[in-house]
Amino acid sequence: MSDIQSCAEAIARTGSGIIPMTMAMMESYASLIDGFPAIPEETKRSYRFDDETDGFLPFGSEYAHADTKPVRLLENELAVLSGSLLTQLSDCAIPATYHAVLNPDRPRQRSSLIYFANPDGAEELIGFCRKKRVDLSRSMNVHHTRFGNRPIAPRTYPALPGVQ
Repeated sequence: MSDIQSCAEAIARTGSGIIPMTMAMMESYASLIDGFPAIPEETKRSYRFDDETDGFLPFGSEYAHADTKPVRLLENELAVLSGSLLTQLSDCAIPATYHAVLNPDRPRQRSSLIYFANPDGAEELIGFCRKKRVDLSRSMNVHHTRFGNRPIAPRTYPALPGVQ
């Protein structure tokens, strides 16, 4: 069984899975992290939404209010966590993973790259099992506001320089 298949099966069972990172993946990740300082502060500010805990947020800020299910990783591992919207789409078959990054006892270098995949809330989606409509727009806001955030509102993002 492939690492991706093992990860997908773990997500379906527990809400999280781990994928070993190849050297190429680790190099690509390092180039993303190394490239972050090169993004102009003005661009970062235009993609910073502190009130919604979204976008380019300041380093060292703590936003999570949950400490359940902290995933422990080795240096060459990637965690894939399911969210509450996947739980809704799977008709509650796949559990959501609520987590927080724990501060270590001793300071150490670490980094995270978070990618959220939120579908268009206006699109009508059907659950995997019951084949009934799922109102993800409502679910997105319910879960988002439970963490102390403001409701998600549609917004237009500025174009990134050099990206069409």
